[in-house]
Amino acid sequence: MSATGGAGDRANEWLARRSVALEIDEISKEKIGRDPRVMSTTDLRMLGHKPMAILDVIRARCLDCCCNQVSEVRKCTAVGCVSWPFRMGWNPWRERKEISAERRKEMGARLAEARRRR
Repeated sequence: MSATGGAGDRANEWLARRSVALEIDEISKEKIGRDPRVMSTTDLRMLGHKPMAILDVIRARCLDCCCNQVSEVRKCTAVGCVSWPFRMGWNPWRERKEISAERRKEMGARLAEARRRR
């Protein structure tokens, strides 16, 4: 940072990093976002992105929409939004599996054993 430093330097740094994610459209000659499928993971991380499960991505977007207020995500009335059914961080279309008490006990024992080995 410069001696006068601070917010201005951070803004310039962000603009420089951001340019990695932009390209010029051949037809309109406007800046557009690059296709993330062809970007390196290094570039994505440089932009502040991190690997996330898709349901976590949807949940994060819902939180962003609701000013990071968890209670507002729960109360959301935008029922026409494609993310609405997923806003609580789970997939309502996925069939729920019932786990028997015996199976649950086996799973608990395996988890306890794995933790003990660490």
